[in-house]
Amino acid sequence: MNRQSVPHSEDMEKAVLSSMLQGGGSAIGRARVLPPEAFCNPINRKVFVHLVTAHQGGIPTDLISFTQSLRDKGILDKIGGASYLTELQTFVAADGFLDHYIEVVSEKHTQREIVKLGQRITGETTAAEIRARLDAIEPNGSDGGLPEKLQQLSAVSMMPIRFVDKPLFQADAFHLLVGKKNAGKGTFLSAIAARVTRGQWGENRNVIWIAAGEDSLALDVRPRIEAASGDVSRVYYPPFVPKLPTEVALLQKWAEELGHVGLIVMDPVSGMVPGLSNSNLDSDVRRAISPLNDLADNLKCVVVGVRHLKKNAAAGALDSVLGSVDWINVPRAVLAIVREPDGEIRYAQVVAGNRVPCGSDSTGFRIVGADIVSGGEPVAKAEFIDGPGRDVDDLLSVDQEDKPMSRTKRAVVRMLDLLDQSGAEGMKQDALFAQVARELDMSALTVRNKAFFGILHDLGLVKSHKDGMHGGWTIKRSSLPRPPEYCSNNNEE
Repeated sequence: MNRQSVPHSEDMEKAVLSSMLQGGGSAIGRARVLPPEAFCNPINRKVFVHLVTAHQGGIPTDLISFTQSLRDKGILDKIGGASYLTELQTFVAADGFLDHYIEVVSEKHTQREIVKLGQRITGETTAAEIRARLDAIEPNGSDGGLPEKLQQLSAVSMMPIRFVDKPLFQADAFHLLVGKKNAGKGTFLSAIAARVTRGQWGENRNVIWIAAGEDSLALDVRPRIEAASGDVSRVYYPPFVPKLPTEVALLQKWAEELGHVGLIVMDPVSGMVPGLSNSNLDSDVRRAISPLNDLADNLKCVVVGVRHLKKNAAAGALDSVLGSVDWINVPRAVLAIVREPDGEIRYAQVVAGNRVPCGSDSTGFRIVGADIVSGGEPVAKAEFIDGPGRDVDDLLSVDQEDKPMSRTKRAVVRMLDLLDQSGAEGMKQDALFAQVARELDMSALTVRNKAFFGILHDLGLVKSHKDGMHGGWTIKRSSLPRPPEYCSNNNEE
């Protein structure tokens, strides 16, 4: 297809790349939800692939370092030269609207795939070819129809519940691992992955690790697994972050081709959900992650997705998972990791599912340093502790209640108040940030980065639209209800 005649947005593709160059590892991690083919311009596609590859390999991705690395490889001219990278670097003012850029690029990619499918179908010569093309979209080979009559329950074969690591991990099941930022989720999973590679879970010793967020394979994942005495030759990562649910079949294909996969880690699982989905809507979340139960069952392996807890988790682990309730309803089990408020010990415990009694013992561990990378800082390593642990919800209950509302939270509440008052018209972005900053004696940059993008935008409580190609941004309230903790009369952290 001629690029000029297919759905695409050159500006949005450049905006994604510009945000990746400016935002570093965090922005690159968020943008990796896009497959390379989402970029219609082949030069933009190459820049994207090289940025992701550099990040995964621990190579700096700032403009100067990235340009030099491409020059050293002899491929700088193939992507438009240093002048094109400089153009990309300055194409947008900042990476604050990266999620919006990703959403548009993803949507254009989907539209191109629909166009190609239509062209293929109308050009096919046999029914078999058309069926094969449709099967590529619906990998299970189903024709999408329902059974013609009710089925007898007696025809369903009963299966025993088995554990590979009781009580934490059930065999052949999708688990969600939740915890606050810096709770030790990645270090804990690295220790679990090391166990798998050593054969402690059985003969399926291969691990697939999908780093869909800020963790670097070079700086974080490999050093931690080696620190835990894992065999990193048995740990594999994909060439790009597969999307949920559309690329679950591709992930299963990779795992089947590899063989003997005992564990798949998705850190974080929300990083695999495309920008068109809303992590706060039950329908979007259920559609995205439900296939992971079948994936675990089909591959006979454990699948673990990682998700953050709210900053204030006093209500307990299950009630404090960010976003839709289906983040905890869909997985076979939910595990939580919580750190002692005034100590160094962390505890991992099943808080839902897995057919274990409520209040079963947690597993304790501390994080110690291990000298793994020559010339570098010590690497985080989980050191497990024998004996019964503490209840994670009891530990979370201290996130309480008599603390005054922080300035960031007051900024969130004030922005919601102003946007609710503005109604359908909304407010200009700069005016909103400036007014809140002035009223609360804060910098507009802090209001923008911490309150708006750090909370409001991530929770889906606002929506933005650009006023023309060169205009500013207008902010409006979304249709999602205001969470109780961000009500005007709530003075608790």
